[in-house]
Amino acid sequence: MSESHARRLAKVRDEKEAAEEAVDACRKNYGELRHLIRSDPLALESAARNLEKTYYTRLCADTEAMLYRHFQDHWPALRVLVNATGAQLINHARHHLNPSQNNSLDTAVADRALQVMDYRNYLAHGEKSRQPEIRFYEALDSLQEILLKLPPMK
Repeated sequence: MSESHARRLAKVRDEKEAAEEAVDACRKNYGELRHLIRSDPLALESAARNLEKTYYTRLCADTEAMLYRHFQDHWPALRVLVNATGAQLINHARHHLNPSQNNSLDTAVADRALQVMDYRNYLAHGEKSRQPEIRFYEALDSLQEILLKLPPMK
C-alpha cells in the first residue's frame, strides 16, 4: 500500500481548508481589512464559491499525475499515453493491479473513482450531461482508496 500517495492528496485537502479559512476571514472582516485587500467583495464571494471546484480539479489532477508516474515506474513496458485521461489511468489500474498481492482494485471502488473523474470533467468543462454531484471529501476518499492499493513509490 502506498501511504505516500494518499498523504499527497491529504495535502491538497489541507490547502483547500486553509484557503477556505482565509477567504472566509477576509469576507467576514472586509470592513476592517479593506485597506489590505486589493480584491473587491464580489471577487471574494466568487473566490469562495469556486474554491471547492478549484481544489476538486487539483485533487483529480494530482491523482492522475500519481497514477501516470506509478505506471511509468512499476510497469515501464506498459504503454500509457502521456495525455491519458484520469478515467483511462483508473481503468489501467483496474486491469493491472495484482490480486495475488492483495492489491486488486474492487470494481465498485474503480467505478466510484470514474464517477469522480466524470464529475471533475463536468466542473472543469461544463459538459452538457450533468453528473451526480460528488463533494470534495467524498472524492478524496474515493481517490485515496485507489492510491492506497498501489505499491509504494520508488
